[in-house]
Amino acid sequence: MEPTTKTETLDIEGMTCASCASFVEKSLTRTPGVHRAVVNFATEKATVDYVPTQATPATLKEAVVNAGYGVTERAPTPAPPTGRPKSTSRKRWLTKSSSAASGWLPPWP
Repeated sequence: MEPTTKTETLDIEGMTCASCASFVEKSLTRTPGVHRAVVNFATEKATVDYVPTQATPATLKEAVVNAGYGVTERAPTPAPPTGRPKSTSRKRWLTKSSSAASGWLPPWP
């Protein structure tokens, strides 16, 4: 039976080229317990699939730091808004746009 894997996304600091991303990816892949690591230079993010009993987020960060790069702590994701959105801004926009448009209409003959 295959052990359960987790996915961790890390924000990488200090990469200046695609070769840097490849180096970080290799460093993460060589970490015991890591099944897959994909590093995107453009977004400066690493997505790592690992076995939690063999690796931890701390060991993943350590692999990145040992490779010569930094890891930025991720901000917690905000909770999605609940309830119905307020419609006052839409009403204001409709009022402003209709009054502005009425000034641009040609007079009736």
